[in-house]
Amino acid sequence: MRWRKTNRPRLASRFLEQQTDLFSALLRLAFLVAFLGTTVFSPAPAPVRQDWLIRLIVILACLYTTVVFLSYGGRRPLHWQRAVSLPLDLALISGALYSTNQQYWGALFQVYYLIVLEGAIWFRVPGAVLTALGAIIGYAVVLLASLYPTTTISEFLIQDYTGLPFLGIPFLIIVAIVAGYLVQSREEEQRQAAHMRSEMLLARTLQDAMLPPQPPEIPGWRVALRLAPAREVGGDLYLLERLADGRYLVCLGDIAGKSIYGLIYLSLMISQIRSAAREGLSPEAIASEVNRRVFDTLAPETYAALFIGLLDPATGGLSFVNCGHPPPLLLSPERGCLGTLASGGIVIGATRAPEYAPRAVTIGEGELLIAYTDGLSEARNAHGEEFQETRIANTALAAVKDGGKAEEVAKRLLDAARGWSADPGHDDATCLVLQRLAATED
Repeated sequence: MRWRKTNRPRLASRFLEQQTDLFSALLRLAFLVAFLGTTVFSPAPAPVRQDWLIRLIVILACLYTTVVFLSYGGRRPLHWQRAVSLPLDLALISGALYSTNQQYWGALFQVYYLIVLEGAIWFRVPGAVLTALGAIIGYAVVLLASLYPTTTISEFLIQDYTGLPFLGIPFLIIVAIVAGYLVQSREEEQRQAAHMRSEMLLARTLQDAMLPPQPPEIPGWRVALRLAPAREVGGDLYLLERLADGRYLVCLGDIAGKSIYGLIYLSLMISQIRSAAREGLSPEAIASEVNRRVFDTLAPETYAALFIGLLDPATGGLSFVNCGHPPPLLLSPERGCLGTLASGGIVIGATRAPEYAPRAVTIGEGELLIAYTDGLSEARNAHGEEFQETRIANTALAAVKDGGKAEEVAKRLLDAARGWSADPGHDDATCLVLQRLAATED
């Protein structure tokens, strides 16, 4: 799996900008139909004005809007349309103000705010402020043109402007600044979220490299593994590796820590377990050595619950130590659950000098070892009841009696726990199944 960096925040911004392109064209069309279509091209009583410049603006707006819709129909957006749309829309609104009675100016003035929002989305704070200034200039020109030349300067100064939307002028600037910064802040949030997602995808790729989804084959055994991380990066780990003496290191663990920090501890733990196992140490010595090496590195609230075992595939002998991990189950298709693999050890990282007592079992022909993390056993239903080891054992035995092999057992266990849980995916869940073949099996 190759990790590819994507500029998600920019993609999201482009999507919003493209939606605003269409919204702008639709708003202009509605404006033409609802206001200018009846005001400019139909007979109107005085004092409604009809001016050749207003007619020209309307004609240009109609032609431009037609071109925009045709470009969208042909899936070829115009790259220059935003720079044209803003001044054209401002001229259109100003023309509408000039062409109508002053009693409608308050309602028409509100459309300026929509154009300012378009400027904020397209060009951020500078675009929004320039659009607001353009709206103010347009409104001032309309006001002067409406009074000139019938009004003298003295009459202009004492004119009753009650009802005109003068208070909207400072609000235009305020809306422009606020809207521009809101759009920029939202884009920055998206950028940071996309950066985090990219980091998580990279971390997941690294985790997949450390924990390959397919375990190695062991002669005379069927092996199955199911990993279900709760997030992009989980805290569960497993190791199943052949050592120099022919035995296999069997390790399953759960680290208290997710996300990028969990990945760091995961990598640290895996490397230390491997290193100690390759030195030929016993399971309890591996646990003690790993604890010694990582204790000062782990954060105070971070620890690792581990099951560490050494398996002799020829005899089925398994020596192990359990460091605070849910004890694996030893199952027999004929005799049911034979017991749990617990040893009373404490989690890695809890104390500087823990003591671990080893145990040993023999996995007979046809028997299964079911190792799992607490994301499986502690899955809770709507009533708060945990899935627990009894249901794990019963589910696994039922799968075996139905003819299922190790892979089917692991799959059925994960599916059953997810079906039981009221919040599937709340915690990482990992299941490792080792099934020793009978002498009559290939």
